Order: sequence, then structure tokens, then C-alpha cells
Amino acid sequence: MADLTADGGDHLPAVAVRTLRVLGPALTTIYNDAYAPMLGTKHPAALGAPLPTVWPEIWDQIGPMLTDVMGAGTATWSEDQLLVLERNGFAEACYFTYSFSPIHDEERGEVAGVFTAVCETTRRVIATRRLQTLTQLGDRMAAAHSVRGVAFAVLYVLTESGGARAIG
Repeated sequence: MADLTADGGDHLPAVAVRTLRVLGPALTTIYNDAYAPMLGTKHPAALGAPLPTVWPEIWDQIGPMLTDVMGAGTATWSEDQLLVLERNGFAEACYFTYSFSPIHDEERGEVAGVFTAVCETTRRVIATRRLQTLTQLGDRMAAAHSVRGVAFAVLYVLTESGGARAIG
């Protein structure tokens, strides 16, 4: 058996997998401890609540996907999807990679619920954008031959990335 201690060979994952189960026609939520921080102040009231009341701010995005999974039994996959959550008293632009997979009731021959594995990717998405912006800025500044050229390079990159707009 592999050694799973802190100084051993194999290591436990640094982040536990966040999982959510949505059960029955009421879409009742059941989640693990790792999912709770993602809910922010909605936890613990979200446990056992219908999913549309837990995430009303994103229901227009996730509701149709869940309906399809419950109806057709076909799994979905979303990567780095923007979801604007209100989990700490204000709107937050967050990114997630997640799947919706049907939970089949073999006795009834129908989909009884949906299993969701979730990974918040907000920090990685933002870090990637920042690095891309800095790379573009470095490329444009290297091509500039004057102070004015550097200033226009900065304005161009920031405007292109959505960070600033030229006033004029």
C-alpha cells in the first residue's frame, strides 16, 4: 500500500473535489464539505434546498442544462464558464469547470438526479489573462521607437483587452 503521509511517496490532492448532487423533480441539493465554501453565505441553508432557490442568479445558465440532463439523460461539460455568483453579498465574476452527469434510477428506468463535479478556475483564468496582456504589452513596447510609441502601445493593449478605453 502506498504511503500517504506528509513525508511519504504519494501525496493526497491539495484540493478536495467539490461535488453536488441534485435529486428528484424538486432538484434538491446535497453537497460535500468541499462544495460549502463555494456557496459562501448560502451555506448551510442551501443544503436540502431546491437548486433554483440556491443559485437564482445563474439559473438562466444552468437550468436549461440540468433540464436536458434530467430529461434526456445526456451528460454535459463546461470549461472555464463565467458564472456571476452572489455568494458573499455581492456579485462576483467567477469561472468554473464542471460537469452535469445523470444519476440513473435503474428500477424506474429514469434519471433520478444529477451529479456535478466542480472546480473553480477563477484564479487561473484571471492569471492567464494577465499574463497574455503583459505578453502583448511587452511585444508592442519592444516594437515602439519612441516614448509616444510606448504610450500608444499601452493604450492599444489595454483597449484591446478591455482594461481601458481611449478618451477622445
